[in-house]
Amino acid sequence: MAHLETPTQTIIRVGAIGLDSSHTLQFSRRMYGLHAQGQTKCRVTSCWDAQDSSDPRTSQTKSEVAAASLRALGIQFPKTLNEFLSSVDAVMVLVVNGNRHFDLAMHALTRRLPTFIDKPLTCSASEAAALLQFVKAHGARCYSASALRFIDTVPDLPVESLGRLISIEANGPFQDAAEMPGLWYYGCHTFELVDSLWSRSGGVRRVRARVERAGHRIILEYHDGRAAVIGLDLTGTSPFTVLLRGETSLFAFEASLSSSYDRLVASICCFFEGEPPAICLENIAETIAVIECAQRSLAQNQAWIELPTPPNYPSPNQVFSDQKI
Repeated sequence: MAHLETPTQTIIRVGAIGLDSSHTLQFSRRMYGLHAQGQTKCRVTSCWDAQDSSDPRTSQTKSEVAAASLRALGIQFPKTLNEFLSSVDAVMVLVVNGNRHFDLAMHALTRRLPTFIDKPLTCSASEAAALLQFVKAHGARCYSASALRFIDTVPDLPVESLGRLISIEANGPFQDAAEMPGLWYYGCHTFELVDSLWSRSGGVRRVRARVERAGHRIILEYHDGRAAVIGLDLTGTSPFTVLLRGETSLFAFEASLSSSYDRLVASICCFFEGEPPAICLENIAETIAVIECAQRSLAQNQAWIELPTPPNYPSPNQVFSDQKI
């Protein structure tokens, strides 16, 4: 494996796992462009499909089209997972199904490869906590984020004129996915958007969720008195909108996403080049716990669900299954 600290190195070989997500091609193209412009050492050089050909939902045609576009960027397709992992300096886990993210990421992290995990980090609070525990215990490097953390509007928000920010109301589209039903597939975008807008992220105390005519409505109460309301439009067509409520005034806006992917990919490159992750893993792990609590609230007749403090989660060795892919 190449050492990222070597000043003479001209390329950091990034491996992408997953052909079922549009992000694989989108991220690869953006990284290719940044590398060509001399703005990063990172470039995607290898891809591992990781799809289950026996799964009836697997689209072979879609995979072949994506593979052809990736090969045009000079990306190789090693025959085995071990060959793939041995050929790269860093890994992006980009498969759509968040239930597979933990196991796939652990294959890279146990080899000490810096690893980016696409949203959602996992579909389980215990797996998210186990990842966090592994990273802390072994000095591994792991980063995850939704593109909604990089909306164009954030740098221009008049936060100071609002006074102390006491609540956020955020609305976004909802889409379901058979591989990870519920709030995981697309709902996580709006949860991460809310977290990105606080000056002090995290600290959720309890969660309550219900389904209304228009969609899901989730209430978050924080330990320090803050609150957030997340609305998820069941038609899947609404824009991402936000209302910030401060002690002195309000501010509403529609999230602009025109360059959010560019900013996300740039942050991934910086992470692979050795900089700290733009979003700390603790925040992402808590977001996963919050979503899981919202799922439980929906299943328990809109009950308030307390976040565990401190969390009593299994160790990485209890969760990680060294399955064949």
